[in-house]
Order: sequence, then C-alpha cells, then structure tokens
Amino acid sequence: MESMNLENYPGLAAEILILLSNFRFQATIALLAIAMYHFRHPSKRVCLVDFTCYKAPESFRAPISAFIEHTERSGTFDSKAVEFQTKVLERSGVGNKTCLACGTHLLPADGSLNSSMEELKTVLFSIVQNLFSKHKTKPEKH
Repeated sequence: MESMNLENYPGLAAEILILLSNFRFQATIALLAIAMYHFRHPSKRVCLVDFTCYKAPESFRAPISAFIEHTERSGTFDSKAVEFQTKVLERSGVGNKTCLACGTHLLPADGSLNSSMEELKTVLFSIVQNLFSKHKTKPEKH
C-alpha cells in the first residue's frame, strides 16, 4: 500500500493553496458586502436609553471597620493580607456608607449561587421597576 505523499501528487499542493486563497478572497468580499449593506441601510428603530441607580437598604451598609473586623474573624486571610486590604480600603475612596451584598455580612461569608441569585433579583427587579415607573410604562406579557 502506497503512503500518501505530496510527491505522488505534484499539483496538489498548488491546488490547495489556490483554493485557500480563493476562500480568503471570497470571505473578504462577503464581509465587505455585509458591511456595506449595514452602513447603507441603517436600522430604522430608535432606542431610548435611560438609567437608574440601585439604592441599597441601610441593612446592606458595611463600614470599613466592620468589614476589616469581619475579614479578620473569617480566618481566611493572614495578618499581612488584612493589613494590605486595610490600606487599599483606606486609600480607595470606599466610605463608611458603602453597601455590600447580604452574603458578605454573614460569618462565614455566603458566596453561594443561591445567595448571588437573590442579590441579582433584588437589584435588577428594583431597577427595572424604577425605570418603568419613572417613564410611566406598563410592561405587557406576550
């Protein structure tokens, strides 16, 4: 049985290169055509973008001293790491009115998926509700 070698097929390598260069050329032409169509026929839709900020309840507030104490008690970090975190917090502009997620207030901290999902639902649903009420929009079910 003869092994497949490029030497056995003298024009194969050249044909493969020609096919690849043709494919690149065709792909480039297709991308240019799509781009030209996109820029010549812009979307007729107009989107109004607005924003609102989430105002966390006071129970989520975490003063720097409480956060550092919590970090020390967790036993996760050594003293040098706690010192470093303290320096970073003091110099970063984080204030005593900074709010953290519910799971970070617990000992040990709860970083579970359920805790994260509850936080996400709390934040997103309140923000969306604020936007709807701000613009007097009534969402419809479809």
